[in-house]
Amino acid sequence: MDRALDDLASVSTITTILIAQGTYTPPGTNGSFVIEKGCTIRGGYAGAGQNPNAWDPSQFVTILSGNISGNDDPGTPSSLNDNSLHVVLISIFQTVRP
Repeated sequence: MDRALDDLASVSTITTILIAQGTYTPPGTNGSFVIEKGCTIRGGYAGAGQNPNAWDPSQFVTILSGNISGNDDPGTPSSLNDNSLHVVLISIFQTVRP
């Protein structure tokens, strides 16, 4: 996911990111997946096997999670301390000139 977003920021022709099944977490509690230009992000792809482009969100579940350590327990609030503060940040600014 991070590589795809890096490519998005540096390659002007990319308009869509297809994400394979799995759980993706940003790097650390202060890290986020940063989207710096307009695009479409679609999860639910197989990503491997005979047809990596197979798309079925109910079968190939894609999750962007802030649970960095994978240890969240609603009954133990301290287990949330290592979670990402912001999973996705969108920083698209456009100057409009008259």
